[in-house]
Amino acid sequence: VQQEGTLRQDYIKALTPVLQAKGWWGAASQTDKDTGEVFGKGLTPRRLATIFDTNMQSAYMAGRYKAFMATVADRPYWMYVAIMDRRTRPAHAAMNGRTFRYDDQIWNSIYPPNGFRCRCSVRALDAEEVKSRGIDLSTSDGRLSEIEIATSKNPDAPMATVTRFEYAPGKYFHPDAGWSYNPGKAGLE
Repeated sequence: VQQEGTLRQDYIKALTPVLQAKGWWGAASQTDKDTGEVFGKGLTPRRLATIFDTNMQSAYMAGRYKAFMATVADRPYWMYVAIMDRRTRPAHAAMNGRTFRYDDQIWNSIYPPNGFRCRCSVRALDAEEVKSRGIDLSTSDGRLSEIEIATSKNPDAPMATVTRFEYAPGKYFHPDAGWSYNPGKAGLE
């Protein structure tokens, strides 16, 4: 999609009739009146936009990871970058600017995107950039732990295990359920 330059609205426009024909379109799943079988995925333009954006961001960050690994000898320091606008989640903003070595364990489970609609990224830096900008390097040593979080707001939702990072005493960042991995590393494996 990105290689072809497909825009989000073109993706949604092309996919909508296909999903409608399959019965997957609409605000909620539907039930067959004769069999009671539930079908459809409750797909809407908003949900398709989220799927498109998420897939594009995941693919983009996977590509960046691969490029960063190719230049890690020259640029071994990676900085977490949040967009820092009114839509940025506070936890993601708290990670903005934190810089770790490429081989720090944090990048195994807290590498953007860290949830649906996450717009965060990573920037690779060399030693001179770190020094000239006065960047304090972070480490996740002894500051990573696993926790269980709900997979949705539904009180009966299953739990998921995610890795969290203690960025300050008693203050934590963790990816959303299902996002505690590195898409680039996963793609290379």
